[in-house]
Amino acid sequence: QKIGLDLSIKSNAVRSMNKTAIIGITLMNVIITLAYFIEVIKGARTLGSYAIVASLCMIPSIMAIITYLRKKDSMFVRYIMGVGFSLMYTYVMFTTTTDLTFSYIIVAIVILMVYVDIKYLGTLGIYAVLVNIIRTVIRFSRGELVGAALTDTEIILACIILMVIFINLSIRKMDSIN
Repeated sequence: QKIGLDLSIKSNAVRSMNKTAIIGITLMNVIITLAYFIEVIKGARTLGSYAIVASLCMIPSIMAIITYLRKKDSMFVRYIMGVGFSLMYTYVMFTTTTDLTFSYIIVAIVILMVYVDIKYLGTLGIYAVLVNIIRTVIRFSRGELVGAALTDTEIILACIILMVIFINLSIRKMDSIN
């Protein structure tokens, strides 16, 4: 009977984590979608580019919600959100005109820390580091990284790398305490 109780507690915990993550990621995706719509109105983005961003934001959120409604403790919810975010992040990082776009990964990691899953968050963080390194190499090869832009890029890479390290340390500490 204790095993059944343990499974029930774990199932309730996963349901709660999934609900919190869906709310957070969906809210973030709605805000990004609205922000990119404003960029279209300003003439800074094309309607086609906006459609891609909106799709990359909203389709994973909708898929996660549908999966959650079918099985609230589904482990797939976290992976739908993680992969969906990664695809959106990749697209926006390679089409952005501002260095501040990197910060989306910080928001996503904060939201997804609810899972307290070092492999999941570590993979997401390392992926973000790789995307930013590739973007840096491309920008460097085009001669775009001079002066303040180079300094900003160094800070961005340091920030993301430190975030990944500190997430790892924090989750390990939470695991040892619990």
